[in-house]
Amino acid sequence: MTDEFRLNPSAKWFDHKKGCAGLKFEFAMATRRPAIIWMRGPYPASVHDITIFRGGPAKEKEDTWDKYSLHFATKHLSGGAKGIGDDGYKGEPDTVLTWQQGQSKELREFLSRGKNREETPHSRFKSWNILENRFCHGHGTHERMELHGHVMSAIAVITQFDFENGHPPFEVR
Repeated sequence: MTDEFRLNPSAKWFDHKKGCAGLKFEFAMATRRPAIIWMRGPYPASVHDITIFRGGPAKEKEDTWDKYSLHFATKHLSGGAKGIGDDGYKGEPDTVLTWQQGQSKELREFLSRGKNREETPHSRFKSWNILENRFCHGHGTHERMELHGHVMSAIAVITQFDFENGHPPFEVR
């Protein structure tokens, strides 16, 4: 999530989990190879992670959700593969594997390592300071969000290049 970039305060931009206003992006990494395989955003910070994942709120019917969301993309994974997520994704057991009571110690450790590995690109994105300071480019909210998305896409490409050229994230065994 990035800090607030606009000047008109509104609850729409406030993330209660982080305690600040800003934007959110959705990223996913491959589990077995050093690859950023998904990026979408920006979204207002008040939008819940699972709503971004689904492409729409749970109160709406699934057929009205954004068909280009990660929820629909994961349905096409081969062999019943699933993503790894935190507790915020428990409502998606068919597409996201989360920590649950009764799972083996090995599975819980695998899930923990997978979630921690996902933090690798996040920490590298933060080193660019676009996520820490107000984004001042563009005029108006829509243009600023669009430009911020372009900059984050470029940073994701550079981070992926870094993964492929000697600085990969740690492996999930």
